Amino acid sequence: IVSGTCGDTATWTFDTTTGVLTIGGSGKMANYVNVGNVAPWRPYYRQITSIVIGDQITYIGNRAFKGLNYVTSVKFGKAVSYTGYEVFYGCTKLANVEMNEGLTTLGALAFFNCTKLTNISIPSSVVNLQNRAFKGSGLTSVIVPDTVKSLGYEVFMNCSSLEVVQYTKGASM
Repeated sequence: IVSGTCGDTATWTFDTTTGVLTIGGSGKMANYVNVGNVAPWRPYYRQITSIVIGDQITYIGNRAFKGLNYVTSVKFGKAVSYTGYEVFYGCTKLANVEMNEGLTTLGALAFFNCTKLTNISIPSSVVNLQNRAFKGSGLTSVIVPDTVKSLGYEVFMNCSSLEVVQYTKGASM
């Protein structure tokens, strides 16, 4: 098991035996960039197969899990209210995402090119789907809850398997 910090009060633990990356502690996760300030679990990207966000984490940082190509599942904790941008960008094997009720904003490019992601349940607490949130994903159909007031541009662009997007009111483009 390896571990460290990923925010002022957020921590991470990676179990090299099970492949589970757990984000614990509380509050906001740190934001990361492509060069220099990369996520501390990045050296283990080939071993990480699932991610569990703890129940006291409120924010998933920018690019936190970008390019973790072997991740197949993610579970949000109860307190996550928003995500940064490019959070799961390019996680090409990600197929199972369990978001929490209480999530209000899904950041730009959050699930960009998550080609194995065919199904997702957007919680009724979500009010904002930012630009290109699901661009290039494998979604086949999606229901956008009535609570969504803002849909960014190209939210479902290049989703070649997407046949149905259903939303009834409230959303503005």
